[in-house]
Amino acid sequence: MGCVTSHVDCDDGNACTVDYCDPITGCNYDILDCDDGNGCTIDGCNYLTGCNYTVKDCNDHDASTVDACVNDTCTHTRIPCDDHNECTEDVSDPVWICLYPPISCDEYSG
Repeated sequence: MGCVTSHVDCDDGNACTVDYCDPITGCNYDILDCDDGNGCTIDGCNYLTGCNYTVKDCNDHDASTVDACVNDTCTHTRIPCDDHNECTEDVSDPVWICLYPPISCDEYSG
């Protein structure tokens, strides 16, 4: 059981555990802490490769926003749709990003 007088191999073959031998209790397999402290990643562990960090999916499936993870929170910033044409309406659209339908515009309203 002990580790003092003989070498004991405590490797359990699992990259998600910290393996060590305690002289009194024998082999121990503590779970590896894979928390990277980044709220914009999903932390996981693969028993063959160890810790892995997948970027959080912040996609809101709205083409008119820029999606990102900032300070642990998903953000969806609207893309500006101003075409600088007073004779169109500037409309954000989740599929086409921006639409500019014409509006009544009197060219002599000056």
